[in-house]
Amino acid sequence: LHYKLKGTDFYTKIRPHAHEFLRRMASLYEMHIISYGERQYAHRIAEFLDPEKIYFGHRILSRDELFSAMYKTRNMQALFPCGDHMIVMIDDRPDVWQYSDALIQVKPYRFFKEIGDINAPRNEKGEPILSGSYAEQDMESEDDETLEYIALVLTKVHSAFYELFDSAKVNRFPDLKGIISYLRKQVLRECSIVLSGIVPVGVDIKKTEVYRLCVQFGAVVTDNVNNSTTHVIAARWGTTKVHEAEKLSNIHIVNPKWLFTCVERWEKADEKEFELLKDEARSTEKLQGGIIVVDEISRLPTLGKETLSLMTGE
Repeated sequence: LHYKLKGTDFYTKIRPHAHEFLRRMASLYEMHIISYGERQYAHRIAEFLDPEKIYFGHRILSRDELFSAMYKTRNMQALFPCGDHMIVMIDDRPDVWQYSDALIQVKPYRFFKEIGDINAPRNEKGEPILSGSYAEQDMESEDDETLEYIALVLTKVHSAFYELFDSAKVNRFPDLKGIISYLRKQVLRECSIVLSGIVPVGVDIKKTEVYRLCVQFGAVVTDNVNNSTTHVIAARWGTTKVHEAEKLSNIHIVNPKWLFTCVERWEKADEKEFELLKDEARSTEKLQGGIIVVDEISRLPTLGKETLSLMTGE
């Protein structure tokens, strides 16, 4: 789609299945748009998505109306003064929602090469805050099915909410945050995961995106391979932990895309499709160019050869 805003040409690619997604979700949810784009931009995109104003109406908040330049959560109390227990958010930026349990995170849709998020939130200096999202993957195409999976998740959440409400003996609505958190944890609830060659030496693993996703989806993350380990997620073949896992026949050795696929689909992906190959990437270059695994990795100083060797050989 081509359009002009303030004399500047813009091009926007609508994500595949977007219109069908909105049509299906409109029967289950009242939908709002909260965007860090300027007012004119947010309303123009809404016109493309909802020309008849049947999905969003005038429920559109842009950067001009937001209380905070960094967090969208600051507007929740004003929008929903009776509470946020019936709210679910979908976004590719968990940080702007302060990692709320009510957030269903989606991977960004990157169609235009080398174009970043022009509507990223700003810090106190007015500089864009870059995302460390798990989903910084290769360029997307018409084969993108993300919204199909998200529609299934939202339908499941909706059904669980009313099943719980109908079975409750007290006259109050269930909290969607608890429902979403519970359903999310079922995805990897029987998995014990070890990470290898993914988190740089010296970085607290519990502060990384990959650790957060594992735990959020119900897995246990341990430092070392043991008899209870079910999966080793590794950046490359030949690390110490991969060799240890090889000795135990019941451990799946997979690349990071296995985890991201589980997160995207909210279901445990088939490990055979993501088995780590012996010629898998031997450095972090592929991780940074194809998949950003940890929040801190793009902000770390240049790693020395010794540190890099320790990291990739872990």
